[in-house]
Amino acid sequence: MSGFTPLDAAAMIADRERRFAEGLSWLNGLDAESAALALGRCCDAGRWVAAMVAHRPFPTSWSLFAAARDEWNKCSRRELRKVLGPDGPLGGDDLAEASRAQDKLIRRRLEGLLDAPSGSGAATGGGEDA
Repeated sequence: MSGFTPLDAAAMIADRERRFAEGLSWLNGLDAESAALALGRCCDAGRWVAAMVAHRPFPTSWSLFAAARDEWNKCSRRELRKVLGPDGPLGGDDLAEASRAQDKLIRRRLEGLLDAPSGSGAATGGGEDA
């Protein structure tokens, strides 16, 4: 019998968590200026970047994602428009939907940063986020 099994899923999750742990170790080990540059590729709202640099070290990827969401929610609509663009999820009246879209975007960008910590540009915000 072939196909995707729970064991396959567990192996994929374990591999992803290992890569994220390596990326998190890299991010935590950067000096403040380098960390700001790396995090700025995920979100170039200055207040968000400064707060995220100050939060380091992050013990887990989940703590990184939680801090990112908390700090993201503190950004002004003006800062968020700068990051998301004028046609981003802030355009409508459905604030809950906009919040979910923002959370998804920033998490995807952070996952890209953790998964490609060498600075290869995977988290530049282009491609699938554009």
